[in-house]
Amino acid sequence: MKISDIMRKDFLVLEADDTLAFAAKKLSEGNQSEAPVVRSRRFLGMFMTSDLAAVFLKKGIFGVSRADTAKVRSDVVSKHIRSTKTWLHPDTDLLSAFLLLVHRNVDVIPVLDRGRKVIGVVRVSDLRKEIAKMLSEGGKMPVRTPDKAQELDDLGGNTAIDHIVHYVHRRGSATAEEVAKKCNLTVAEVEEYSNSLEKNGLLRLEYNLFGKMKLHTPEP
Repeated sequence: MKISDIMRKDFLVLEADDTLAFAAKKLSEGNQSEAPVVRSRRFLGMFMTSDLAAVFLKKGIFGVSRADTAKVRSDVVSKHIRSTKTWLHPDTDLLSAFLLLVHRNVDVIPVLDRGRKVIGVVRVSDLRKEIAKMLSEGGKMPVRTPDKAQELDDLGGNTAIDHIVHYVHRRGSATAEEVAKKCNLTVAEVEEYSNSLEKNGLLRLEYNLFGKMKLHTPEP
């Protein structure tokens, strides 16, 4: 299954020249926390409601004072977007996408074509549900191949998490020390990433009497 199978094609997109007032209204109406911003359909970045409070307030000498509300409301979205390198291609498989996103604090991910035009969005919650369903039905992690490695490199997803999951799934189980050595990480980094992976059903963890972590493939 690919990202194109689960991406939402009916979604909110903000134009670079939309006002903050318009953006806030649309996000509120759609009960969304973020949306992609485009100019001529080409992706520029993400606009998030969490940034609105900072936009509507400005820090003065004597603390925080309310900004000129009318001026701020008419300000354009393009001045306040977050640039990001996190996006997906429609032909990316779900597990590769999940490995890219599992340790990132995002809710909505844009799906771009090769021309960087937004053709859909994926909610992390939708992706998590599909991964859980796949694993519960006996699905396996994809075997790393040169093509797959290149795809993940193109996505910016050839990450530490990707290496950890593939190493453990190849072996069946491994200690945190073994994973750290193989993946050129510290044990603390392996433990941090592994906790996120366990929460999302991609690894199973156990600890010995001395508190040492061991990583296992999840039970079917």
